[in-house]
Amino acid sequence: MRSNASVLRALGMDRALGIVEELKAQAKTEADRFADKYGDRVLPLYSFVDYAVERGFELQDAAATP
Repeated sequence: MRSNASVLRALGMDRALGIVEELKAQAKTEADRFADKYGDRVLPLYSFVDYAVERGFELQDAAATP
């Protein structure tokens, strides 16, 4: 049986979004480590991080899915 627990339910929307922003900043900081060696070729990594965080998606109730 699946649990209905989620990070969002456990922490609340504000805290969950705060964690997302922290992780986004951390990912970009890690990508900065490659900038000296690869220069502008790391720019797509920044774009991917932004896309992964900002993309739109719909949440569906698992019970409603057949």
